[in-house]
Amino acid sequence: MLTQFFAFGIGAGQWSGTVPTVAAASGVDSATLGLAFTIFTAAYILSMTFGGAALARLPTRPLLIVGNVASALAVSSFVLSTSPVALFVSLIGIGVAMGFLDLAMNAEGAQVEVESGRPMLARLHGSASAGSALGAIVGSVLALTVGTWASVIVCFVAHAGAIVVVYRLTPQRAVRSRAERQASGNFPGSTTLIILGIVFGIGVAGESAAGMWSARLLDEQAPQLAVIAGIGISFFAGCQALVRFSGDRLRRSFGDRTLIGACLTVAAIGFAITGQSSSFLMSVVGFALVGFGSALTVPCVFALSVAASPRHGGAAISYIAAVAGLPRILTPWAFGLIAAQFSTGTAFGLIAVALVVAVVLSQIRGHRTAVERR
Repeated sequence: MLTQFFAFGIGAGQWSGTVPTVAAASGVDSATLGLAFTIFTAAYILSMTFGGAALARLPTRPLLIVGNVASALAVSSFVLSTSPVALFVSLIGIGVAMGFLDLAMNAEGAQVEVESGRPMLARLHGSASAGSALGAIVGSVLALTVGTWASVIVCFVAHAGAIVVVYRLTPQRAVRSRAERQASGNFPGSTTLIILGIVFGIGVAGESAAGMWSARLLDEQAPQLAVIAGIGISFFAGCQALVRFSGDRLRRSFGDRTLIGACLTVAAIGFAITGQSSSFLMSVVGFALVGFGSALTVPCVFALSVAASPRHGGAAISYIAAVAGLPRILTPWAFGLIAAQFSTGTAFGLIAVALVVAVVLSQIRGHRTAVERR
């Protein structure tokens, strides 16, 4: 699964690192780009929400393969966009394809973690962050020096590699029959999952803002360095990877809930620095702190949600994705309006405020994971 998560990161980094180039080629301003990102987010969330039904009825391995093909096509269509319509349509495609792939690979990763009896989700997410860090800077450089078509090749190669590994190494798990699904009971939504969903929504909204807008902010601050505008998301994802590769040891030592609060606090500090900075270098430092801070939020939330409903792991992840929908959908639209009316930095500063709220919510006690009990 490490290869699958890495390929997912490559695709995410490729399209986020090329945002300034694609936006310029498509002729869209910050407000329009914010609307496009909002629609993308809605498609992503809907795909994660309703994808749980497919995971309950079909084997994971072929779904992962289909998700990789769809993601490669969607990202490629985005980086080649030259009109507002093409940009909007391609972002919808990315949302649907990568949202489903995100759900499928995390459900499989969580299942492997449960079966093995040892934490590994943080390491898997570290692989995705490493791929995103590499994909963002490579996408940014290639877009301005070679052409966006070069990013298409990189994206297809990464996803092709994932398909080969998934086909050869991912077990073909038996699908439960309808009678077995009914015997296990209906999926029990709970207050715990609702709180986790809200925290997840705010945290991922911040991550998404960094991915979508970091290159735009750095391009505004230092146009002469446009060729490396992707370095913001690269540092963000690279610092995420550094923490995530050792994150499972931290989970064993401190527990998922404690780590969520600590991580969100560091991320809030990073966004606050980025929000008030007018310096290219300080903004990169801020994005690095956001990467450190957001590193373990998602894997810890997923672990807590699966632990809260162990017989319905995929459904639990879909459920918190649905709860997280409102903050995730509204953030890109609001961010674009604030960036257009005031500045991109101001919008990043408001993300810091939202993360402080998430810190408070994350410490409301609920079910404990096996990692927390050890």
